[in-house]
Amino acid sequence: MSSSNLFQQTIDISCEPTQALQGDDRDAFDTIVSIADLNFATIRNFVDGQISSDPHFFSERQNTSVKINTLLTIVHNYLATIYSYNENLCEVLPDYLPDSVRTPRTTDFACLRRQSRTQYTKQFNFILGLRTDAQHGTFSGFNVTNEPWDANQRKHHLKFDQHGFVNATRLNDMSQHLQHTNSREREYILSFLAGFHTNTFQVFHDDLMNWFDQYSP
Repeated sequence: MSSSNLFQQTIDISCEPTQALQGDDRDAFDTIVSIADLNFATIRNFVDGQISSDPHFFSERQNTSVKINTLLTIVHNYLATIYSYNENLCEVLPDYLPDSVRTPRTTDFACLRRQSRTQYTKQFNFILGLRTDAQHGTFSGFNVTNEPWDANQRKHHLKFDQHGFVNATRLNDMSQHLQHTNSREREYILSFLAGFHTNTFQVFHDDLMNWFDQYSP
């Protein structure tokens, strides 16, 4: 497909929507995106370093466990919101597609998460794995490093633990979520999320809204 619209590339469609985006559906997208932006801002503000290149954070020695648990909570919140966004997309999209392209390939959540047509779904596949690990597993793929910094502080990074993610979990077939990213991209989870949110998710959503705006009676 020659379209530069990331949404259309991802779903592999060239058609226009069959109707204008309804108010309730627009409100749902606006709400989810606002929550995603807020959750990402919370992560970014939590980090003491540069989130895109050195996403470290500090803790006082007496509250290290509280700080780590707080980070895992806000990361889980962000992952859950991205999951909800894509689930909502697949639920409402059939109402706006012509019958000729309304197939599981374009509207089924399982198909969306497994295909690797664009950067969006490649990255979403890994995010879905992180969300599954956090929601249904035991954060087995999340490793918080612990480095003494001074007399009172410790320095931490949240890193991806591939062995724990795949092998030290009660969940099955987690390796499917590693198919479209490499170990360098996955190493620092917070940097990965920052790149996804600012460079991929926002573009995808803007292009989705632009596609809806193409409707003409």
